[in-house]
Amino acid sequence: MASSDAARDRATDAVAGTVTHVSLHDGDPGTTGANELTEGTAGYARVAKTYGASSGGIADIASAAVFDVSGGDTASHWGAWDDTTFLHGEALDHAPQEYSVDGTYTLNSAPYSAENPA
Repeated sequence: MASSDAARDRATDAVAGTVTHVSLHDGDPGTTGANELTEGTAGYARVAKTYGASSGGIADIASAAVFDVSGGDTASHWGAWDDTTFLHGEALDHAPQEYSVDGTYTLNSAPYSAENPA
């Protein structure tokens, strides 16, 4: 059964429009937001972000998110949250990034589609 672009956009916007923060994880966040990085020495914290309007059934963060990452951590997945409720997560679109010293990670894209949530 097919849905129109308008229907896919509305379904995607219904979830993406509630996102308040994005996160980094060192493993699959599953359905609970598991494996989120910890504060560590760099002071990791979720970054406040919103999603732009969906187009073609896909929404993305409105601007890049920059995270502080502690040495010894690995960034492999991202997550989207509505305050304290985990909504969605996926693997980063490249190989996991390992940090030997404190640094930053820039998440440029975190696409979400209600039609095909990972």
